[in-house]
Amino acid sequence: MQIQIEPTQTSASYPQRDAIHDLRNLFGIVASAKHVLERDPDRSQRIALLEAIEDAAIRGGELTTGLLSGNRGSVGFTAMDIEARILGLGSMIRALAGPRIKVDLELESPASQVRLLPADFDAAILELVANAGAADASTVVIRTRRVGSRIWVLVGDDGRGMSRAKLEQARRGVDAGCAHGTGLCRVQQFMRASHGHFLIRSRPGAGTTVSLNLPTVLKLAACEPGVRKGRLPLNMKEKTREEDRQPAAA
Repeated sequence: MQIQIEPTQTSASYPQRDAIHDLRNLFGIVASAKHVLERDPDRSQRIALLEAIEDAAIRGGELTTGLLSGNRGSVGFTAMDIEARILGLGSMIRALAGPRIKVDLELESPASQVRLLPADFDAAILELVANAGAADASTVVIRTRRVGSRIWVLVGDDGRGMSRAKLEQARRGVDAGCAHGTGLCRVQQFMRASHGHFLIRSRPGAGTTVSLNLPTVLKLAACEPGVRKGRLPLNMKEKTREEDRQPAAA
């Protein structure tokens, strides 16, 4: 099942529900890291977990300050290297995933910069990892590829997957106010502001793959016809029946 969300122009406002999702994930990082530390891991793993806790605490403080002041802070859109950014998130990603989930990073987009709000990109990746954990996944793969003037960031898991109805609800943001929502509306908000395309493929029992299709710096318009139509690059495409594809605009 594949759903396409076309980009729309939005303001840089920071809805409270987005901050709440982000804080929930940051608290999850701290709690998960604490449980692993109780098992007396080796020195390198202990250092990584402490770094994850520190990063989560700093980001949580920044989010709280933004909520209290009514803005999202001083950092605006910034050109950044996607691969370096994901590597920098590695300790928090693994802490949030916990010991039962294997995390594979397959990063193959060297020197590929995109213009994003860095904190929002981080929050989107962590949200997708948190969703994988909630779906009882045992493996999460984060993969990057460059195709023409676009960067694809894929986050896939082998969890329970979603039914067509649940996926449609998530796409419409129905879960935005729920305590246990998927948070996909948070990722959608980030992609719209970044002039990107957002694709989901999910089936019950077959896991979920979310694709973030982002323009490289100075090329905010989608140049490739295939990319504009939301088609995955050939080396990433999974066999899917045509009747399972549901393009929709948001």
